[in-house]
Amino acid sequence: MEDRVEVFLRDTAQITCMFTVSDNPDDVIIQWYMITKTNVRLRIYYGDSTIQVVDRGGQFTDKISVIGNGKSSEVVLTIRDVALEDELEFICQVNGLSAESPDRPIIEGVHSGISVSNKNPSKIGSCEAKNGYPRPNITWYRDQISLQNTPGVVSVVTLVTKESSGLYTVQSDLHLNVVKEDKDSFFYCEVSYLVPGGTKMTETNKINITVHYLDLAILIPKDTHVMAQGEELMATCNALSSLPTHTEWFKKGEKVAEGHTLTLKDAVFDMAGTYVCVVKVPSLKGLETSGSLHVLVQGPPEIKESADTVLEESTEKSLKLSCHVRGYPTPVITWSSSDQSQVDRQTEDEVLSVVSVKVTSDITAYCNASNNHGTDSISFSIKASKFCLNTCANRRVSLSLCLFSMVQTTSSAPSTTGNDPWFRLFFFVPPEGSGVIIAVIIICILLLAILGSVLYFLHMKGKIPCVNGDKKPPSD
Repeated sequence: MEDRVEVFLRDTAQITCMFTVSDNPDDVIIQWYMITKTNVRLRIYYGDSTIQVVDRGGQFTDKISVIGNGKSSEVVLTIRDVALEDELEFICQVNGLSAESPDRPIIEGVHSGISVSNKNPSKIGSCEAKNGYPRPNITWYRDQISLQNTPGVVSVVTLVTKESSGLYTVQSDLHLNVVKEDKDSFFYCEVSYLVPGGTKMTETNKINITVHYLDLAILIPKDTHVMAQGEELMATCNALSSLPTHTEWFKKGEKVAEGHTLTLKDAVFDMAGTYVCVVKVPSLKGLETSGSLHVLVQGPPEIKESADTVLEESTEKSLKLSCHVRGYPTPVITWSSSDQSQVDRQTEDEVLSVVSVKVTSDITAYCNASNNHGTDSISFSIKASKFCLNTCANRRVSLSLCLFSMVQTTSSAPSTTGNDPWFRLFFFVPPEGSGVIIAVIIICILLLAILGSVLYFLHMKGKIPCVNGDKKPPSD
């Protein structure tokens, strides 16, 4: 008999049952059964050498016919107008050959341990039922609870083999995503098979598996611990495991200790922060857990010294000052300068305060930090530099006076300077006296413009300081 018959909806299906009998063929009794959705066995046909009857009142009463008898050693069940609800299991029973109890099923568990960190279901064991007819069914159980295929959690793989004798051998492998509790569980399989008049079942022995696990890390003290400056802390980190473990402590990604115990002596602010303990099982990659401990060190504020406390900036520009402060309780930071915009940002072990100061004159800004253990402060000296327009203007006036004096000298003594051939060649002066005055004025204006541009450029680049307004311009 075929194990599976496929047919299109509304078509006709034919199921062939072949058999061999050693007794008188006239004594052969042929019966067809169906297995309902609720696993109930119902007869739908009976036939012998004298009578062939389709059972009345069933879903196949008007849809089936059977061709063949005991003499032909073959019968064919025909189902017409196949519907979706006809997708069932059918059994051909020929005298006592209808059912053959399988051998006692055998179960074998895996011998190696199974890690709870495995991402995919791991093989738990294998169950085999040999020489059964019709095909036996195998169901897996964990502590008397049946296990069904569940994506990513439970996977049951079944292999069916039809032997040359016509009997079936069924092998079933159970794959499971194990958890720690499975170390105390018992697994077994149940083999069910049909016999005339009902269904029989038999169970295998129970097996236990070895589960490799690692519990969550437990820290003492846990979460957050506050200690005073100079105190000592001894913290422990442990995780229950089925295998030997190795523990390491980290702070800001750097390893600071090995072993289950972390010791901090003579506490200082540098010891404050978050410590992470990582517990691993060296023999099993990926089996690890971790926990964290946040350490706070009590003490008065401590401001980190800044490399630049003496600064220079142009007037009317803004300058950013920063202040790094450590201490616990968290210090309150204030700035003494006016016209400021302050932003405070708290990190794991310090407070960073940034203030923007508009420079209008020489000032000294103070960063003040305080908590209930004390205070600390740091000063920033800011020198204002500016481009003094008055001084530059005085320089231009002095140059103008000098040039105007040259013009007067040139005008009053045309016979001496104006007639000098080198002077006339350099300034392109014509023989007439009026030309000398015009040339000198043009050249002085050009020189004055160039000098002013150079001075302004150098000042903007910070190459020359600005002279205070109360100083007198240089005399000619």
